[in-house]
Amino acid sequence: VEIQLLALSSQMNPHFIFNCMSAIQKSIVTNEVEKASTLLTDFSSLIRMVLQNSTKPEISLSNEIELLNQYLKLEQNRLSDSFEYSIEVEKKILTDFVEIPNMMLQPALENAIWHGFRDINYKGKIDISFSQNENLIRCTIIDNGIGRTKAAMHPSVHQQSSMAIQIIQNRIKLLNQTNTNGNGNFEIVDLYNEQQQAIGTKVIIDLLILKD
Repeated sequence: VEIQLLALSSQMNPHFIFNCMSAIQKSIVTNEVEKASTLLTDFSSLIRMVLQNSTKPEISLSNEIELLNQYLKLEQNRLSDSFEYSIEVEKKILTDFVEIPNMMLQPALENAIWHGFRDINYKGKIDISFSQNENLIRCTIIDNGIGRTKAAMHPSVHQQSSMAIQIIQNRIKLLNQTNTNGNGNFEIVDLYNEQQQAIGTKVIIDLLILKD
């Protein structure tokens, strides 16, 4: 099962690495030298962290947050600061000592940025929060994007999004099979205003604490 989990984890890495490389290439082609240099520096830091963690079934929450910060920083630079983000951690969580499954959260952020923020004419926003309930870490990701219904109108976007979601769900299912002390969970909630207009998406991921 551990081999299956590592295989599923590795499926997520190539997709966003390819996206980052494409952004760097575009900056070079359009002669945005300073932007290309910044992107390359950020990408180098990110790829180093990904490679260091790629063979580990679990990593500390502090390392996971560091990786998410680096990924989001890279995407901000790539998209010329067209979105902002925040990360909040419940004070009682000892992030250096709590370990969670590796590379579970980045695909959800990628969906928000690449699909939720597609063709928006306003500032994008992602709020990430971590809380703990006994042996579970809950990560809640809220974006103010176009919502799943509108994003699904683009077939390629819908297919990529579905693949990322399926990988997360499969990994949680495998983890639940190997741990009897709790159940991980994955949930997507569509957000609407009073006029029933889509105003974003909320993703809730409950991860088993593997070491504490």
